[in-house]
Amino acid sequence: MKIKISEARELLNALITITSGNHTVVTKAGNGDKVSTQVPYTLDDKARWNLTKNLGLAERLVKDADKAREGIIRELSGGSGNISREENPGVYQQAVERISALENNSESAPFVRVKVSGLKISADNPVPGILVSTLRPILEEDIPVDASEVIPD
Repeated sequence: MKIKISEARELLNALITITSGNHTVVTKAGNGDKVSTQVPYTLDDKARWNLTKNLGLAERLVKDADKAREGIIRELSGGSGNISREENPGVYQQAVERISALENNSESAPFVRVKVSGLKISADNPVPGILVSTLRPILEEDIPVDASEVIPD
């Protein structure tokens, strides 16, 4: 799958959150008091495994891009790693343009699909919509949409 580096960064953050993130569950203790507990998101086994594989792939793309970005900065700064906007606006602008081009560059990685049903989205497992939206490039929509749910033009 081809993905822009900027999108890979967003995907990486979403994958980190859903594979290691927690949500709060309120339960009752033995004495009847309410207790808040942090529990991981419930995912089916295949979804968790595929999300974890994708996490490694996205992480590799982002690390490679970060090395390239550091190389651009080292090159343009003469090895110092510092580019001052005030002292050298031309070099600073060149760095911005090259890093922007790097972030818009598409790379290929063998991401695997994850079924939406595998995320087990429910009131008991409140996967935030922003996570689902960010995971969209790798999601397989296996939950059918009823025609009555579609908003007409």
